[in-house]
Amino acid sequence: MALGASERALAHRDASRRYTMRTPSNASGHEDDHRGRDPLLTPNEVSVFLGVPLRTIYRWRSRGDGPRGYRIGRHVRYRVDDIERWLEDHRDAS
Repeated sequence: MALGASERALAHRDASRRYTMRTPSNASGHEDDHRGRDPLLTPNEVSVFLGVPLRTIYRWRSRGDGPRGYRIGRHVRYRVDDIERWLEDHRDAS
């Protein structure tokens, strides 16, 4: 079941809300450092975003075919910019 553009946008918006850093304004002198940056997505969130099975995300990663991922400890995360760039690079010629 593939998601439409509006459903992908909603999934991205929900993920953005979930991973927005919240710090007290006086915690550091750089309260706006995290604003304007995309959140890091989990492989599951990427599968929902792209409308493909989670297994496909892992297969692409093991083959080096999918979007660029980042290993953070034992976890893999993806930047939305990297996913969108990968999509543009794999656009159909039609």
